[in-house]
Amino acid sequence: MHLLAGIGGLGESLWGYLIPFLFVLTVVVFFHEMGHFLVARLCGVKVDTFSIGFGREITGWTDRHGTRWKICWVPLGGYVKFVGDESAASTPDRRRLAAIPEEERA
Repeated sequence: MHLLAGIGGLGESLWGYLIPFLFVLTVVVFFHEMGHFLVARLCGVKVDTFSIGFGREITGWTDRHGTRWKICWVPLGGYVKFVGDESAASTPDRRRLAAIPEEERA
């Protein structure tokens, strides 16, 4: 019986640690990504997206500079996406000048 009482308290302690951990992680990620965002803006790099979390968007807004600020469902990180940032996971944007072959550029 004593073992079952300990298992019942496991869920309470898990939530007692998990929620504060995710909150602190989100705050740390926000300031970390804000550093990337501010340096990019100071260097004249346009920012497409500032995201806290991954996955589908819960809520968001677009500022006057065209940056999409969003909060997503999986609170385990975040990212700042820059215009023209072509990583291996990105798909090339045919509309960008760098993506157009030289002979097609006017």
